[in-house]
Amino acid sequence: MIYVYARGTSSWAFDGSGRVKRHKTQYELATFQSRKQYNADLSASYNMGARYWAWKRKLTRRKDGQESGGKRSPGSPKMPVTLSTLWRSDEAPNQCAA
Repeated sequence: MIYVYARGTSSWAFDGSGRVKRHKTQYELATFQSRKQYNADLSASYNMGARYWAWKRKLTRRKDGQESGGKRSPGSPKMPVTLSTLWRSDEAPNQCAA
């Protein structure tokens, strides 16, 4: 059995547009930076599935679902694996989407 680290999956848009903003009264509603609105749990489920498939396809080795690699400073934020990571990897199947 494989477990997917689910923390933060509803905080990021599955289309790769970045962090989402939650509605003040309807917290389940997430607004992407592209102005699209989706249910935050739906976006999270897409991202959890993407974390599993990114790990399975060896696009990431990290257990927390963040893309590996790159020369980043320790304090810089890392982009987590989202569904868009798999879309990018399909365009270049032999390269890591980092």
